[in-house]
Amino acid sequence: MNDTQLDKALSKAGAPTPNQASKYAIGGNSGRAMHTKIIGQTGSGKTTWLIRYLCSKEYGTKQFDFAVWAAPRASLDQAAMALLRKVWGSFLTVVPCDDKLDGQAIDAAIEAGRAKGYGPCCCVFDDLLRYSRSPWLKQSYTNFRLRGISIFELSQQIFDGAKTSRLNCSAYVIGKFALQREMQRFAAEITTSREKEALLTQAYRGITKRKHGFLIVMLDTDLGAVRDTKLDVFVRPLWDL
Repeated sequence: MNDTQLDKALSKAGAPTPNQASKYAIGGNSGRAMHTKIIGQTGSGKTTWLIRYLCSKEYGTKQFDFAVWAAPRASLDQAAMALLRKVWGSFLTVVPCDDKLDGQAIDAAIEAGRAKGYGPCCCVFDDLLRYSRSPWLKQSYTNFRLRGISIFELSQQIFDGAKTSRLNCSAYVIGKFALQREMQRFAAEITTSREKEALLTQAYRGITKRKHGFLIVMLDTDLGAVRDTKLDVFVRPLWDL
């Protein structure tokens, strides 16, 4: 992200002021914690999509008081992270996870925020597939929501071996990725008819033909289950699944 792109993105950003999110946000403005998986191959734009969501005046900054981002250092050094650091400042804690998944450091960052009186928190698990068997990570998929902590998980696959993650997932943001049969399997699992399964697969193909296009699937909403890259752009034939 160059300086011009950063300035443009900042013009659409806002300071963290939770509980005022747009009704189109992931999870709406209900205040409930949610678990979102963001899928895409390297270069698909998934990190940029999430950062812009978290920095948006309508969404992330209006949903959360503070954020914790856990990832290998290579991911934390991406140019797009400049926007996140600029907007969130001291309300963002990054936890490097190169040699191990430092669950203790993540928990400590969350508790430090709570000790300061901060409210809703989101935690990003970025490129942590190598730790999918971690007991701490598996436990977080269930107990974070009970603790009011939202999860955003970035991965290159839908079916990445983390079954507990999928069972607790409330939304998917799916960009272009290599394993096309995974999309067919996913569509078959979440739709109620062959017609909607075919429509969902067709929508995915059309949307991801565009650069940085993302199919957004909301499993816990009454306001349009499927959306096209932006949360207020609906795929009308798939209002429900």
